[in-house]
Amino acid sequence: MIRTIKYTAIIIVCGTMIYLITRVERCGKGGTPSQTIEVPSDSNFAPIVKQEYTPPSLPFIKGRMKGKLPKGIGERDVKKITDITLSNKPKKDETISIIETKNGNIFVAKDSSVKSVTVIEFEPPIMSLQIGFGAGLSLDYKCKRISPAAIFAPIEWIGWLHIPVVSADLDGVGLGAQARVYHNIFVGAANHWRYDSGTQVKFLLTYNF
Repeated sequence: MIRTIKYTAIIIVCGTMIYLITRVERCGKGGTPSQTIEVPSDSNFAPIVKQEYTPPSLPFIKGRMKGKLPKGIGERDVKKITDITLSNKPKKDETISIIETKNGNIFVAKDSSVKSVTVIEFEPPIMSLQIGFGAGLSLDYKCKRISPAAIFAPIEWIGWLHIPVVSADLDGVGLGAQARVYHNIFVGAANHWRYDSGTQVKFLLTYNF
């Protein structure tokens, strides 16, 4: 048994090292953009080409986007660049680059065809009625018992808070609340009524659909 564990650990370590070496090699070169094309179902909208680009990890390796970035903005500061190509026949097609940094700043180069730039940011509604279900785990407040759990969340507040939340697991059913921690992952707590008798507080970790 010990020998099996030993060889399994060696295989895992070797595999991890090979993976890291390939990643470091890629980072040193500065990732070549890979792309996919998304065609909207509404024909009134143009297809969108999406690219993923990884800046080089090593500081002495130059990136591939220097010509597009404003002074003082490095590749690691950029969240995304949106290139809009305008058909200008018989002249050469024109491309307008919209640069968005990770701290929320927007940059668009001055050009004769660019009169103004308007950014509309959509905020979540204060209250949103929904049919939200989730599945995950529940943990009693003494941290002694973990159980599979399911939840139903009919109302979402300001885009990240679910109140009330109806939960159920192997021990009972409950009523509580949960908050978004990352995309569709939520954590929360509920007061559970046990199937046998009594009540207890349960912590919840769920993935909501």
